[in-house]
Amino acid sequence: MRVFKVSAGNHGWQVSGLGEPTFFRSGGRAEAAARRLAIAAARCGQPVELQVFDRGGTLAAQLRF
Repeated sequence: MRVFKVSAGNHGWQVSGLGEPTFFRSGGRAEAAARRLAIAAARCGQPVELQVFDRGGTLAAQLRF
């Protein structure tokens, strides 16, 4: 199963799951990008999980596609 994670980092919000993390200034933009990646991977037949963490590191959402 491919797992994408959205979390707060030192340089803003990051999306990980494709190798090097990608950084965003807002959590909303990071989450939207991660959802697009997750949906694209699911359309290719891969089971996908999206995990979204808040600034404190607590799991705020967990979605499966």
